[in-house]
Amino acid sequence: MLTFNTLSHHRGLGRKIGTKLSLNAGVVQRISQPYGYDPLQQWLLDNNQIHYTSLAIEQGYSIDVNTGEFFNASGELVANDQAVWEQVVIPQVLDEYVY
Repeated sequence: MLTFNTLSHHRGLGRKIGTKLSLNAGVVQRISQPYGYDPLQQWLLDNNQIHYTSLAIEQGYSIDVNTGEFFNASGELVANDQAVWEQVVIPQVLDEYVY
């Protein structure tokens, strides 16, 4: 699941007229990414595949290229094989991805 950050501001003004009537006005502004925005677009390679390993490294994962081991942000071994990395760990990285 991807998490999108949004920002919202609101202001209101009210004025009471008599005992049973009041006038109220308000303005709301919401700032978020435009409709159709794809936060994973920056990871798209020339062949239209997403470079998930770079995304994982940005999220704190690391790779020991000498041993072929993959570690999470806490330094725990999460995979010792490229196939396990791609089929098990990368889907978890995508589930935890926070834009």
